[in-house]
Amino acid sequence: MDMFVGGYSPPVPDPQDDVKDASLTRADGVTTLRFKRKIDTGDKMDFSLGEGVHMMFPYSGGRMVSGQFIGKHTNVPFVQGEKTTFTKGKKEITDRN
Repeated sequence: MDMFVGGYSPPVPDPQDDVKDASLTRADGVTTLRFKRKIDTGDKMDFSLGEGVHMMFPYSGGRMVSGQFIGKHTNVPFVQGEKTTFTKGKKEITDRN
């Protein structure tokens, strides 16, 4: 599900859903998110992944309600210090929080 947020509020669905084949798994303390998306979608609500983005790892709360509403997190999400630049193919980022 392609979503966006404009500030301190719950994310809302992006009318132009550019995320495909998304899955989330957690095993042995490692969370893995897999998805497919164009590097540059042309969607004004999306960042170009080729320009580099600070990945954010929310944790401690923020449970999904009814598959559409994400509740407030009880802790501030971890944000990567350095930007990750995506290229065509696979990119793996590991978060062990």
